[in-house]
Amino acid sequence: MPVGSASADALCCDIQGEVAKGHVIVYVPSDVIAPGAPLCTVPGEKLELLMRANVPVLPLHVLHTNDLVMAIQRRRPAGEAVFSFGAIISGCSVASYQEALMLLAEKSFNRLPLLNLHLARALLLGLKKHCPYARILDGKDDRNFGFDKILALAIVLSRHIRSVTKKARVGIILPPCSAATVANVAVLLAGKVPVNLNFTAGRSA
Repeated sequence: MPVGSASADALCCDIQGEVAKGHVIVYVPSDVIAPGAPLCTVPGEKLELLMRANVPVLPLHVLHTNDLVMAIQRRRPAGEAVFSFGAIISGCSVASYQEALMLLAEKSFNRLPLLNLHLARALLLGLKKHCPYARILDGKDDRNFGFDKILALAIVLSRHIRSVTKKARVGIILPPCSAATVANVAVLLAGKVPVNLNFTAGRSA
């Protein structure tokens, strides 16, 4: 129904009346044409109408795990839903509601089991999965390296890194290039943390 119509005002009054009785109103939006895992599927006009009711709102973000397939995964994960509830918002506006949903979306995403992987293992899975066809193009000399070569070089370098230092962090002073990619992957495969230093900062810095 159009926002601002008499029927919309009547609906707002009905919502306020039900909330005043201690009832909870749950609005379930109908399916809409939207990208996978949209932040909000409530059409803008209806969202404005709901905010006009001026009742406390409990924001909820629902993340369907099968909407997200990361590059390191071989298959779409089984469909599960991650529910993240926010704090109740009094005097809710469209802006505050959308802000709450953004924060909840980040919270839901961080609960994905895949993110518990060690970064080195995630890189290993990705490099192995995409090595038959994926390549890194180095703009400095126009050479390109397949993911298989990047992985092989990084494994060899990681063994050398482990043999020369026991420290938890390894500094890398290289310009953005394929060699810097190999060095970062190698440090991670060695079980250490890469610390990239600004190549152009100069010795004193």
